[in-house]
Amino acid sequence: MPILLLWCYLNMKQATPISHTIIMVSSLVNLLVNYQLFGQGDLGLNYLLPLSFAALSATFLAFYLKKYFTKEIYIKWLLILLIWASIIKVIVYLV
Repeated sequence: MPILLLWCYLNMKQATPISHTIIMVSSLVNLLVNYQLFGQGDLGLNYLLPLSFAALSATFLAFYLKKYFTKEIYIKWLLILLIWASIIKVIVYLV
């Protein structure tokens, strides 16, 4: 994201979805390459591949919903709630 901000002269609202999309695509490519090279695809196919498709669909949903959520405070609270839900899920999974 710093490259997008400093070199491409994008603002945060433009750089964030582009950065997330780049991370998702590179993770998907990494998943496919590792599956072919190492053959241990149970983790990748059962967990990482569905999460990649969920991230891709969430990106498209975010582009669609951004016109309805115009105030930045709503987006911040939504992200805070999602982060907390993720933390709770990891804690419950580890216990």
